[in-house]
Amino acid sequence: MINLTPSKKPGQAITIRVTGANDLARKLGLFSKSVRNKGVKAALKAMGKPIVKAVSAEAPRDTKILSRNIKAKILKSKKTKDWALRVGAQNKKIKVIRRMFSKTRKATKSAQKKLAAGKIRGYEAYYNPSKYSHLVSEGTARGVNATHYLRKGLDASRSAAIAAGIDSLKQSVREAASQAATA
Repeated sequence: MINLTPSKKPGQAITIRVTGANDLARKLGLFSKSVRNKGVKAALKAMGKPIVKAVSAEAPRDTKILSRNIKAKILKSKKTKDWALRVGAQNKKIKVIRRMFSKTRKATKSAQKKLAAGKIRGYEAYYNPSKYSHLVSEGTARGVNATHYLRKGLDASRSAAIAAGIDSLKQSVREAASQAATA
């Protein structure tokens, strides 16, 4: 049996522990550890696709920076040797060119020259969605309402993710069995 259990700690990402994958791997003891790990990683990757799609659909789209940078990452615990899938905003700086200068943000003389010459369209700003995604998801005490887009996306895609993971595991078992039969 495979279950998706999100971590209890709210924050920047949802960590999904796949319970039952180790039991399945033990039952499939005739396969080597590398073949089992390859199958579990492929299943987690397949499970991540519908979850990422649903979470990015639920994410706020005011600037589209957050919704475009929702990614899935496969992790393995060093202590328990369990596999996990982390879905959340990518830790990456994104360069955005703001089109106009505001009254509070004056352009420097070099920027004014470049703007007049048509070399730039505005000022550059850098955003890192992983630094503020938890504030958007869980809200703040001062005016930002909680959207809970991570939880909503996981709930919406839970059945599709489990089905994709099971299909991927079945395919991995078939491939490993055919390789074992030919070897």
